[in-house]
Amino acid sequence: MRLINKVLDLRRLDAGYDSLQTAPDDLVKFLKETSLAFKETANIKNIDFQFETEESSLEVFFDRDKMEMILYNLLSNSIKNTPKQGCIQLRLRKTENLSVPARNSNFPGKQGFAEISVSDNGRGIPADLLDRIFERFFISGQTGNRYPLDSGVGLELTKRLVELHKGKITVESQEKTLEMEGYSRFTVLLPLGTEHLTKDEMIIGFKNSEDSTIYPLSMLSNEFFDEARDLTEEVEQPENILPNEEEIRILIVEDNTEVRNFIVSLFYGKYKVDEAGNGKTGLEKAIEIVPDLIICDIMMPEMDGIELCKRIKMDIRTSHIPVILLTARTAITFKYEGLETGADDYITKPFSAEYLQLRVQNLIRQRVTLRNHFAYEMICDPAKISVTSVDEKLLKKAVEYIGEHMSDASLSVESLSSELGLSRVHLYRKIKALTNLTAVEFIRSIRLKRAGALLQENNLNVNEVRALVGFDDIDYFRNCFRQQFGTSPSEYAKKFRNETNMG
Repeated sequence: MRLINKVLDLRRLDAGYDSLQTAPDDLVKFLKETSLAFKETANIKNIDFQFETEESSLEVFFDRDKMEMILYNLLSNSIKNTPKQGCIQLRLRKTENLSVPARNSNFPGKQGFAEISVSDNGRGIPADLLDRIFERFFISGQTGNRYPLDSGVGLELTKRLVELHKGKITVESQEKTLEMEGYSRFTVLLPLGTEHLTKDEMIIGFKNSEDSTIYPLSMLSNEFFDEARDLTEEVEQPENILPNEEEIRILIVEDNTEVRNFIVSLFYGKYKVDEAGNGKTGLEKAIEIVPDLIICDIMMPEMDGIELCKRIKMDIRTSHIPVILLTARTAITFKYEGLETGADDYITKPFSAEYLQLRVQNLIRQRVTLRNHFAYEMICDPAKISVTSVDEKLLKKAVEYIGEHMSDASLSVESLSSELGLSRVHLYRKIKALTNLTAVEFIRSIRLKRAGALLQENNLNVNEVRALVGFDDIDYFRNCFRQQFGTSPSEYAKKFRNETNMG
């Protein structure tokens, strides 16, 4: 799909249908957010990814979608061709370099340029190929050379998009040999100011995704809202699939106060809503309150949303919590690269309010369905569960521990929480979130399931079974058994004895 989109973009450029739509934005913040997803991908490959700049901010007029495509192509190529333990550097600086050839005589370049460079210590590019890498469909492997260049359209598209910005892209490289390390460096120069742009190439009255005034608008034409509606209509959900909505707790983590207040207003009164103003505080609150769902911005001080999501998913106390990340970037970066972080959904800012509400509702429904699955399979027949997640491993360990101490009437929530390495509070919230049972109910249900299995074997009487599953009081055992199976232990055993005789 990405390859098809690249070819279509090239065809639009060839036909003159793809125009520039620029607006002022902070290029420093743009690069930071776009590179976050690639940083995570680089970490997985044990590549040191660095973003460096001496600029605290740098306003540049650029087309966001096209600039994101430029960065995507350069960074993804760099990651593909950098070995493990390698290094990739994304740099930004302001320069007075006036070497960019103007496409029209009205382009003076008086305000200088933003210089973006992507360099790596990978295999490098053979010298005889440097002049051809921006050619359409050029793949060196077809000519017997040593440096495969993907599909051969990404770099040409990158060059065309840079030139559409009246900028310039250059490359320098050294092929890796036995005697010399390899490297590659792509440099993009973008002119500052607006003198090089026509009125048709600038968006008048542009508001970026951090402007809270755009959020209360309906925006029902948003393509993601249409997608959400389709997802909702695909499967009929039972009316009672959601738990009591008053019990659902959502944590909103967003550093922009006005945007955060708007998101809070979408769910206030329907769910319990907590909020945090940065990633560090958000992580602390998530561990403290263990919410049912987290909505988190990606670009925040103290700790970005990618790091927050990764820590949420790696912590056994919070790994079950669905996370929605909000990003000002498009799907090209985060929905492909960023999903490595374990986020359950990415929503592009500015977003449709109704779309966000639908996605929250759908994720809660999915969590309830998964919780019912855990509650039934892990309690009724734990042996049937294949361990595929941190949460399932935790439940499996809990069931095994209870099974090993089944006849011990002193088995308690405290001993189970100690075995699992969780506090009593976090164990309660974890078990409740995964099975909709309290920790006490969870232990009791497993014991009663074992009691039912023993009674089906017809070898033991009710009192013997009661002792084997850790109940001290026979009357309490009978009452609990009736609540679980809808009949008394003796009647339950008699039923299976009759079925055996009939057989």
